[in-house]
Amino acid sequence: MIYDRSLCWLRRDLRLDDNTALSVATQKSKKVFIVFVFDICILKKLQDEDDRRITFIVHSLRELSSRLQEKKSDLLVRIGNPIDEIPKLAAELKVNAVFANRDYEPYAKTRDIKVSNSLLVNGIDFKSYKDQVIFEYPEIISGQGRPYRVYTPYKNNWLKKLGPQHISDQISNFKTLSAISDIDKHSINWNFSILGFKENLLWLEAGEAAAQKRFEVFKTVENRYFDNRNFPYIEDGTSGLSVHLRFGTISIRQLVRSTYKKNNIGVKTWLSELIWRDFYQTILDQFPHVANSCFQVVCDQIEWPGKNRHFDLWCQGMTGYPLIDAAMRHFNNTGWMHNRLRMIVASFLTKDLLVDW
Repeated sequence: MIYDRSLCWLRRDLRLDDNTALSVATQKSKKVFIVFVFDICILKKLQDEDDRRITFIVHSLRELSSRLQEKKSDLLVRIGNPIDEIPKLAAELKVNAVFANRDYEPYAKTRDIKVSNSLLVNGIDFKSYKDQVIFEYPEIISGQGRPYRVYTPYKNNWLKKLGPQHISDQISNFKTLSAISDIDKHSINWNFSILGFKENLLWLEAGEAAAQKRFEVFKTVENRYFDNRNFPYIEDGTSGLSVHLRFGTISIRQLVRSTYKKNNIGVKTWLSELIWRDFYQTILDQFPHVANSCFQVVCDQIEWPGKNRHFDLWCQGMTGYPLIDAAMRHFNNTGWMHNRLRMIVASFLTKDLLVDW
């Protein structure tokens, strides 16, 4: 089916290249609008007005807008509750369908169901696609037909199933993008002050171009990843792409494509880290209670004698343990932490300070 007018709703996929929902929308529509909604339900929970996540998103959206303008189009931006904003915008634009990539967090799943129901009442289709992961449930299941709860058998099944069709580049037809003249009156003049936040310095540059640049640097040293990942002082010892994957400024398919059929221990180890990401997305999707409680319910009975004072000292990097404090101070100053340090400080907080995570 070819739609006359469609809306592609970006969320955790802030890129134009290798974007499944955008690819399908532009190939199955005569005209496509692209929108991002600053979700007030999420924004109001952020306590710091200089939260670096907002800076990263804004910088990434600015780049998206510039790239779209080069294609004689632009990005629509709204602020509000997506449950209201998406159906309202869809009606304003008179679209026949809304396209989006699936999100597996409990809040996002509930939000999308409500948006879809609202759209359907008005005769507008809601189309969602797998994009954040290589495999989603139930593509990878145990022999008993259930979601895996243990990583190693999940990984083995994941690797066995992986083929070129799972990591193909999702190409968009940008000729179907709406003209700038069709967009202006439907978008807001967005900036930090309107959002209620302040711009902050970023340790890692935001945006799709920056993600590609980081990836190119990492590929020159990926063969040494098995050893380098264990030493936080080594520059580019890890990919530094975690935040780019979080906000979708780079495609997980592109990263896995780069590892396909390579047998180097460094590359295979890095691929295992990417598979861990798929695994935990499945855990969150199929066991949503983990967002607020322990995976193993029996662990909810653990008593946590740690005090707020311990937590505050940990946050400030003032515990008296040099490696812990260095990691936390670096995080406070940059907003980024090395993978090995994340593991160490988290374990120290829960297993040594006995603070409830």
